[in-house]
Amino acid sequence: MKYLEDVLIRPVISEKSYDRLEDNNAYTFGDTVNISGTLSDTLLTKNSTPEIVKIKIQGPSYYKNLALFPDRDLNFSTSLKLQQALGFKEGNYSVIVSYGDNIENLSFYIKPQIGKTWKLF
Repeated sequence: MKYLEDVLIRPVISEKSYDRLEDNNAYTFGDTVNISGTLSDTLLTKNSTPEIVKIKIQGPSYYKNLALFPDRDLNFSTSLKLQQALGFKEGNYSVIVSYGDNIENLSFYIKPQIGKTWKLF
C-alpha cells in the first residue's frame, strides 16, 4: 500500500503474490478481490458526524454500491468473489472509494482464462 502524506483515504486492492510477475491488478474468474483501506485521523476532526465509507464498483455490465462503517482503528475492508454467475465479465473495473467529500479511485481488470477449453456436443 502506498501512503501519501496528504491523502485522507488510503484504499488498496490486494496484491496477489503468485501474479506479481504479470500485473498486480489482473485477476481471473474464481479469484477474490479484497478492497481495504484506512481513514486518516484528520477526517474525524473535520467531520462532525461519522460517515460511512462508500465503495462503487463498475465494469462491463456490472455495477455495485457498498456502504461500510470503519472499525475503531479506522480500517475498512470488503471482498468480491469474481464469478461469472455473479455478473462479472472480462474487462476493466473501476473502484471509487469515498468518505464524505474525499474520493480515491482504484481499478482492476479480469483477464481471459488461458488454457480452458469448452466442448460442445
